[in-house]
Amino acid sequence: MRADSNSKGFTLLELLVVIAIIGVLSAIIMAVTNKPRNDAVIANIKTNLRTIQKQAELYYLINGTYGVVSTACDNNNTMFADKTIKGAVSEIKKHANNGTVRCVVKNNGNKWAFSVFMNGAVDYCVDSAGYFGTVPLYMYALSGSCTP
Repeated sequence: MRADSNSKGFTLLELLVVIAIIGVLSAIIMAVTNKPRNDAVIANIKTNLRTIQKQAELYYLINGTYGVVSTACDNNNTMFADKTIKGAVSEIKKHANNGTVRCVVKNNGNKWAFSVFMNGAVDYCVDSAGYFGTVPLYMYALSGSCTP
């Protein structure tokens, strides 16, 4: 049988071109919408870091210490057991790269630091000295400070 040259419909090539155009457009849309989503995640993490920082100072005022020397976020004898701080840490873990965080209490309970691994090059870190910012890959948090 011969195909009728006046038939109505699309050729395979026309369909493939349309599908390719839709694919390119969807890739562009995904790229454009991912940046605001990532910015929102970072903003959420920063807000929770500020919460940890402020609540840690309240904890110290009430208890006279940040707790026992520890490098564990789940130690019930540190400020990281505080309900508000625990909630902020939990929120950060949800959004951080692989949920990787560091909770440190040092210097007989008079110094603390908290860092969160974000993207392979930078950690966000807060500490008892008032530091709030970025540091290279877990560089200082284990010492109980975000700065050298």
